[in-house]
Amino acid sequence: MVTAVGWLTLLLATSFASRIPLKIISMSSTRYTGLSGVRRGQSRVSDAEKERGRVRAEPRQHGGRGGPVVMWFRRDLRVEDNRALVKAAEAKHGIIPLFVWSPEEERESAPGAAARVWLRAVLEDLNKTLTERYSNPLIVRTAASAAEALGQVIKETGATRIIFNKVHEPSIIERDKNLLGKLHTIFQDSGLVAEIDQVDGSHVLYTPKMIEMPVGQYRGGHWGTLTPFMRSIAKLPKPKRPIPPPRTLPRAEVNLSSSAIEQTIVHWDGEWGDKNSPMRWGGPVSKWESDMMGRWGSDAGTEYGGRERMRMFLEIDLGRYEATRSNADIRAELSSHGHSPVSVLSPYLRWGQISPNTIYWAIKDIEKSGTLPRAKLKSFSRRIIWRDLAYFQLCTFPDMHSKPIRSHYKAHPWVEDREIIRRWQRGQTGFPMVDAGMRELWKTGWIQQSVRMIVASFLVEYLGVNWIEGHKWFHDTLVDQDTAINAMMWQNAGRCGIDQWNFVLDATSGFQDPTGSYVRRWCPELKHLPNKYLHKPWEANEATLRKAGVQLGSTYPTRILTDLKKARLRTKENALAMLRTPESVKMTDPNGYDLITIPGKGISRVFTRREFRNRKPDDPKNYESKDQKRITSFFQKDIARNKSHSKGKRKDRSRQSKEVEKDNNARRQEKKKARMLKKKFKEKTRGRMNGGKRALTRADFED
Repeated sequence: MVTAVGWLTLLLATSFASRIPLKIISMSSTRYTGLSGVRRGQSRVSDAEKERGRVRAEPRQHGGRGGPVVMWFRRDLRVEDNRALVKAAEAKHGIIPLFVWSPEEERESAPGAAARVWLRAVLEDLNKTLTERYSNPLIVRTAASAAEALGQVIKETGATRIIFNKVHEPSIIERDKNLLGKLHTIFQDSGLVAEIDQVDGSHVLYTPKMIEMPVGQYRGGHWGTLTPFMRSIAKLPKPKRPIPPPRTLPRAEVNLSSSAIEQTIVHWDGEWGDKNSPMRWGGPVSKWESDMMGRWGSDAGTEYGGRERMRMFLEIDLGRYEATRSNADIRAELSSHGHSPVSVLSPYLRWGQISPNTIYWAIKDIEKSGTLPRAKLKSFSRRIIWRDLAYFQLCTFPDMHSKPIRSHYKAHPWVEDREIIRRWQRGQTGFPMVDAGMRELWKTGWIQQSVRMIVASFLVEYLGVNWIEGHKWFHDTLVDQDTAINAMMWQNAGRCGIDQWNFVLDATSGFQDPTGSYVRRWCPELKHLPNKYLHKPWEANEATLRKAGVQLGSTYPTRILTDLKKARLRTKENALAMLRTPESVKMTDPNGYDLITIPGKGISRVFTRREFRNRKPDDPKNYESKDQKRITSFFQKDIARNKSHSKGKRKDRSRQSKEVEKDNNARRQEKKKARMLKKKFKEKTRGRMNGGKRALTRADFED
């Protein structure tokens, strides 16, 4: 029999549950069966639970594990080494493979024009694999937000669980944190289930939160640079070995509509492309797309193509990578079976058709086998670490795609001439090496790292154009468009990143193109020029130009700058003028190094090129504020502490040397004594043996 108090308790509990239909279960499976301690309107999902990555919610009236599982594909568009997919395969009620297209929600992480073309090919390949291997086709949904699409799928299917691999991009991390709350809002009247399971897959080798990098230690590299980053990851466990694909993916017994891939991911109307997007250059978009993807071969955008590309490079081309990686004149075959001085794996990594763990362990296995010496593996093995470093920086500075990390550099004066920017974008600068790189980018959606650095250095150091313009264009035209890597490269090219480039590349030297084959391939109007003039056609006389069929200003554009030294000096003076302002001097240490504010950690100095350390303001004291004096005092103490530390080390070394010398002296005395004993032994033995009186004892040899 139920008492009156029992009925009242049941009534109140039912009323309260009708307002909050979801019951939270934490990752550690601690069930919150009661409602005590939860105020009305208070969220029951703690920050700690969100950070752990998994929050499960059950319906009011039926069990939470009775429906199918949604496998949400994101940056892991593959079946091999996909931990979330393997986990989803354990479901008893079937799997719903889902891809959600919500570019507005992804903001700066949303793909640009070229990346969308590649993504479409990737999704078509994934759908083909899921259909042919598992008889479980991919469902594609378009929505303003992922929560909206997921909520609709759950309503249509009664799915009880959503599984996905973590993505370490700030806009995606923010979206995932808010996902449970949005789903709760969607389901507050229906009582449906929403179990969210985030898996630590292999988007990166080491997640940004795993990295511990002390601030204020400058020996062996400044904060946020490769050397201290590698020291940090050396203390961590090795990445997980890749796992095979699941044997089966049981199909859920549901009927779901899916958007056509080719009609979903087609156009670009975001702020990055604007009027200068490749899709707005005139001519049919379909021709630009087909021409670009055609250069990648029949396996373009496929998981098989990515694995074959990796196999070809590691087995054949890796041995010469160290010596040829900067050579643009060695043709990079983009197809999966082509040879290349570089790996050309970046687009496959970007969309997760191949995992970084797979590449990492492939290199480790080669090193272990002794097939190649370690010296020939060093640079390439560090490429995958550079990628992790980029994501670490992006998660530390989420706005680095549009705001300088060295905050005082936002006042840098830049050239804003749209015609200059447009000529650079289209490969019409009149500087063959730059034009060849930009034309290859337009035609293929890809250029190798050494060429990316040439065109970036030319835009910033010589044309004096804001690095953000370069970042936007690369974002829109690269098939491997990666928010973290793209932002890190352009920040450093623009001198405002953590590790500003310690060089300025000369576009006329031909260093990366000694044979001239690269320029001849992408600037065919210059192919008959002799090597002597190929990278400087303006130095050729009229007869040479006429013989080569070149007419500057007609068949090939006149150079956009006539005096590179003067242009470079102007850019440098603009930078120094900015660095001498009171605001910039506040963010400078006593030795002229730039200072940055690291969120949650404090102030750190960063590497600064020598030419930008010598700022020579009229009177530095005039620029010192209380903050500057505090910063100066901090660094003076830090310098003194380092000197004291070094002095202490010297004292320790001196003390150790004295102790070692003392030990050596003792050993020398022992050896000397042993020699004396041996000598006495011989002498006394000779005498005793001759006399034959008695046996010798130790006392005969001791003084």
